[in-house]
Amino acid sequence: MRGEKTIYKIITRLFDKYPNLTKDDKKLTWCVWTELGFTDSYNMTFKNFLSAPSVTSISRVRRQVFEDHPPYKES
Repeated sequence: MRGEKTIYKIITRLFDKYPNLTKDDKKLTWCVWTELGFTDSYNMTFKNFLSAPSVTSISRVRRQVFEDHPPYKES
């Protein structure tokens, strides 16, 4: 649960800074991974890929952010 709270905070911060991420799961996932230190902007090791939160987890938290903050979904 603690990890999801961290991802939640990261996603809301990213949506505030980059509103276009609300419509692009792949870019959002990459940005979350970068914020958490699993990538270096352009590359990711296999070990980091295995350790990083899954795309499904990030999408689930994104949906929760949309439920809690409807303006993000509308942007």
